[in-house]
Amino acid sequence: MSETKTVWHKWPDEKPPELIQLLVTHRTDQGEVLIDTACFDPDEGWEGIIDVVWDVLAWAELPEPYKPD
Repeated sequence: MSETKTVWHKWPDEKPPELIQLLVTHRTDQGEVLIDTACFDPDEGWEGIIDVVWDVLAWAELPEPYKPD
């Protein structure tokens, strides 16, 4: 069995590639810590699928998509 390991990079210590979808760990206004997808634009900040993502703690590259045998 092959496993994909997620490598988290602490934000803002490590800057992500720009304008590609990434996994982000972030804190909500209610203090919940969640994982979502977002992309980083140096001019606009973090943008999620639905809205702007605030209080990003870390980011990681998306895993490879599933490939059926």
